[in-house]
Amino acid sequence: MVIELDVPNPLVNLKVLTYWPFVNSLLLLVVVMTGMFTGLYFIPQYLQNVQGMQAFDAGLVLLPASLVVLTMMPIAGRIYDAVGPRWPVTIGMLIAAYASYQLAQMNVETPRHFIELNLAIRNLGLGLSMMPIMTAGLAALPPTLSSAGSTMNNVMRQVISSVSVAALTGMNTDAAQQLLADRGALYSQGAQMLPQIAEYQAQGAGGMVGLYTMLTNEITTQTYANGFYLVAVMSLASVGLTLALRSGRPSMAKSAQTRGRRGLIRRGAGGHRGRSLGNAAPPLGAVSGSSRRRVVPDPGGLCRTTRPPSASTRSLTPSSPVPRAIAPPRPSSRTSTRSRSAPSASTMSAWTWTSEAAACLAALVSASDTA
Repeated sequence: MVIELDVPNPLVNLKVLTYWPFVNSLLLLVVVMTGMFTGLYFIPQYLQNVQGMQAFDAGLVLLPASLVVLTMMPIAGRIYDAVGPRWPVTIGMLIAAYASYQLAQMNVETPRHFIELNLAIRNLGLGLSMMPIMTAGLAALPPTLSSAGSTMNNVMRQVISSVSVAALTGMNTDAAQQLLADRGALYSQGAQMLPQIAEYQAQGAGGMVGLYTMLTNEITTQTYANGFYLVAVMSLASVGLTLALRSGRPSMAKSAQTRGRRGLIRRGAGGHRGRSLGNAAPPLGAVSGSSRRRVVPDPGGLCRTTRPPSASTRSLTPSSPVPRAIAPPRPSSRTSTRSRSAPSASTMSAWTWTSEAAACLAALVSASDTA
């Protein structure tokens, strides 16, 4: 991380972490991704290892929840444009907390429709929250750091999806070993042995294997339920962070400021063109910076302008009489009265600039011959 702060073009620009709204969105993104991947990992394991489903059937249980997320993404974007990120994210987190708490009540015999319903409700809240969280975080960054913020979002999603599953799996493994040791100690031998244990022992090795399988399934289900309890607590605690998000429709101040800045740039470019047409000739003996050639003197300043200004440029250039080197042709006496009328403004302008260009060319040729 220290190296990333010193290099001119870092792979991950850590300057985005100096903006609290973006950091807040990353913290909320951690909760959302933890909740999403907890369901994607624990539920198939529970359905296959505890309830004995095939992989295809377990995937069908997850299908409605996936369709809910797919549907909620564009809807969440429209809601963000209408009311801002605060209330969609707050409501989504509350929904996810409620559905996660319901999933924490599952046991070995939990029906399939209960899991499908609560997974769909849970993904409804997560899908309602994810898009506004990422958009609000990127909107808080200046334009120069937008790409760096998008990169940080992608990195955080990949890291959290892996770390959350690995951390919860490790916690469940430790909890399962502890629970198995504690409950195994309750199945004592001798006079205090439970009648159910005596029945399993009477069945021989097969009976004890069945007891061990039942005990393992109960412990595995409880560890998965503990994971959903943890996600429910995290989702409920994140409501405090959601209230720090911006409320209301996205402000148009930035776009108005951008439009004003673009207008200044256009006016500045137009003014520069207008001033360049009226600039005086460079001093005698000046050297051009681009071609490194000596500038030929311009006697009389005839070459200040070599083409008629446009309509937008005339208002920027000072009004001054234009010298005429060649007078426009006079109408012939044999032409009609209509042709002997005064020439139009466009004709006069064309002749004026043509004569000026000819005079400028003659002056340049004369000056080069003299040099």
